Amino acid sequence: YTEVGGCSLIAAVQSRSDLTFDSDIKLVFDMNKCHFFDCETEINIADL
Repeated sequence: YTEVGGCSLIAAVQSRSDLTFDSDIKLVFDMNKCHFFDCETEINIADL
């Protein structure tokens, strides 16, 4: 969980035992599996 530009970002990732709470990580997104929601209404943007 994090916040980007005032909006929440939640990522489902595989667990890794060598990471700590404050680890820096690189994220790569598969845009075919991403879902985007309006920050205020939380409605899926694809449904608009």
